[in-house]
Amino acid sequence: LGLDPVRIASSFDAAYPNELKSRSANNTQSPLQPMGTLQRDTHNRIRFNPLL
Repeated sequence: LGLDPVRIASSFDAAYPNELKSRSANNTQSPLQPMGTLQRDTHNRIRFNPLL
């Protein structure tokens, strides 16, 4: 595609707010939080949704 990764990273860093950078860097609980891939159906069991 001819994309420059350095230019893409610098434009992302310019658009991303600094207060969110520090908040996401200090958030160590995010890998432990559910990402919404569990889905309950009509039965008493939990199944994974493969489409997500």
